[in-house]
Amino acid sequence: MDKEHSGRLFHFEHRVLLADTDPSGRMRLDAVSRVLQDAATLDVENTSLTKKGPWVLRWMELVARGIPCYLEQLEVKTYCSGLGRAWAERSTVIDSQSSSITAVANWVLLDDLGRSPIRLSEEFLSVYGESANGKTSSPRLHLGQRFSVTELTERLVVPLRYADLDIMGHMNNAIHLALVEEALFQLGIKLLDDFKYRIEFLSEIEPKIPVTIGVRNSQSTTMLALFQNDDIKSIIELAKVV
Repeated sequence: MDKEHSGRLFHFEHRVLLADTDPSGRMRLDAVSRVLQDAATLDVENTSLTKKGPWVLRWMELVARGIPCYLEQLEVKTYCSGLGRAWAERSTVIDSQSSSITAVANWVLLDDLGRSPIRLSEEFLSVYGESANGKTSSPRLHLGQRFSVTELTERLVVPLRYADLDIMGHMNNAIHLALVEEALFQLGIKLLDDFKYRIEFLSEIEPKIPVTIGVRNSQSTTMLALFQNDDIKSIIELAKVV
């Protein structure tokens, strides 16, 4: 994080516990995603904003130097790092004794019915504008432009569980990463100590329809897509940090 950062900065602590880890004691990707999601929620809930949501995640980029382990204490810091018409960018840093994770995400503000984007209010800008420091953020997606379902070399079909749905009736963001973990395990792809990924959310997962995880693996990157009936719902590109 920029040491000269000014404006609102929210922080809290989280300890890596049993439900966060895989059998080796490594914190799973979906558990990291939940901490990032909690950071966003707790920050907004800590303000006096009249409208605090709902927000939907458009894309996220994450860089991990190491990965937290069982019982490690996490120091989480989050702040607004960019603004747009109906969206805002959030940067979050998660530090532990053995690792450092930085994530940047674009969140879109929806109306009270959770259907359509709405413009950020002057009240919101008064709380987060200084932190954004004039930077703009775009919800534009680009992974789909170089990815096709026909290019997939492996496919796994998984059922959508009721427990995967959140308060908005959507498959929660963290579950996308849980399915990525499952695909990596089933295909014998080991997560490196230092890695990065970008995940993009194209459309909503439909309840009661099985999800197919498609994988395209190469020497430099692993690309995974979640889709239903050949309609891509999310794409993630995973690579080594060099």
